[in-house]
Amino acid sequence: MKSKIERRQVLQEKKRIARLKGRGWCKKDDAFCSDILESKEFSANLSGLVSAVEKLEAVILLVRSSQNSIERTKNKNRPTYFGKPHEFKDRHAMAEALLAEHWFMKEWISQYQIYKEDNMRLNYRPTIGRKDHVMGYTMDNIEAVPFSQNASERAIERFSAPCIAIVATKTDSTETVFECSSVVNAISRIDEVLELGVTRSMMQGNLNIGIRRVTEEYSILIIGKDRLMNEPLVIDMGIPVSVVTEDTSVRYVHMPDFQEETKSCLELNVDDFGVVYIKFVESIENMKEEVAV
Repeated sequence: MKSKIERRQVLQEKKRIARLKGRGWCKKDDAFCSDILESKEFSANLSGLVSAVEKLEAVILLVRSSQNSIERTKNKNRPTYFGKPHEFKDRHAMAEALLAEHWFMKEWISQYQIYKEDNMRLNYRPTIGRKDHVMGYTMDNIEAVPFSQNASERAIERFSAPCIAIVATKTDSTETVFECSSVVNAISRIDEVLELGVTRSMMQGNLNIGIRRVTEEYSILIIGKDRLMNEPLVIDMGIPVSVVTEDTSVRYVHMPDFQEETKSCLELNVDDFGVVYIKFVESIENMKEEVAV
């Protein structure tokens, strides 16, 4: 017969597992977890965990995170996720595919152990994240990360990354320069001034390599200001222009002179004083040839 302490531990264990399951958990989820724990196919990738309870908790968290990732891409109120491609339609199929990947489960178990050792604080809970937040949930773009990192990576882009935006418009052969405190602010300012109706989900890339959108009528580049301080960036905007002008948001900028011959390539950089320098260049290929010589 179990002692009072043992009975209390069992009760606490049940309550903890119930909290991990959360709302919406069903008998099919319980059956899936039982099948996984009984399967020899996945035992090796769960061998980093000693007890059956730990293995169950790790699998429950994986099922929950799989479901959350699917729901995010369908939720219009989550603009940073909505409409992103997802390789899976079913949480069990996704969890099973991830359980079969040794590299992923090694990361997942490691993060689960940190979470468990830190009294299951939310910040350390293992979650399914994306390596490139512009891309969707595909097997080659998925990683196991703590909740705090998964939540903060998008926040960095949304709120605290100063950037320079360049918009080339075909109708007037003009490029407009914007300086903003974040990607969200840059897109909002572009829409306010040029009324292009652009949203973040319509663009590809990140602040390090450049966030881009190119159509027949306009071309947009948003690049992190820190990136331009390291070394000049030569970019082909795809639309030839003859004039570069700045928005009122720009504090200090050194603009190129008017060009009689339109050009689509620009060289951008920022000096130690925060001055933005922009000049026309012939082409990216010519710049590479000059460096080679």
